[in-house]
Amino acid sequence: MKFVEYQLDKVRKFRISLMSMSRIEKKFGKPFAKIDHPNLMMEDFVYLMWACLSQEDRNEIKESSDLMNLIDDHSDVKTMYQVFTEIINEGFGQVEKNEETVPEVEEEEATGTGEMPVRTLSDVG
Repeated sequence: MKFVEYQLDKVRKFRISLMSMSRIEKKFGKPFAKIDHPNLMMEDFVYLMWACLSQEDRNEIKESSDLMNLIDDHSDVKTMYQVFTEIINEGFGQVEKNEETVPEVEEEEATGTGEMPVRTLSDVG
């Protein structure tokens, strides 16, 4: 997996990895996919960025608050959101904005009218 490099006080390397996702999940107490990234408080957002730092950068930048200071001194919030988007896209692949997922319907459920069958709670149980 490729690192995303970004110039702060020096070039820093970021990537999403199993270890970074594990750190993030422990902090937030939920699966990575369930974290509402755009609506996080700044401290939590910077923690996401810190967790994605390379091991050698995390050895220098011990706490997410240290990374926050570097961002304040050498960048801005908007740019760091763009960097985080690039980290996610590099780790998981870019998702098209208009991409739709169509639910699969088993043949016996198809109505032939182009409509999805109506289900009730009794059908689920």
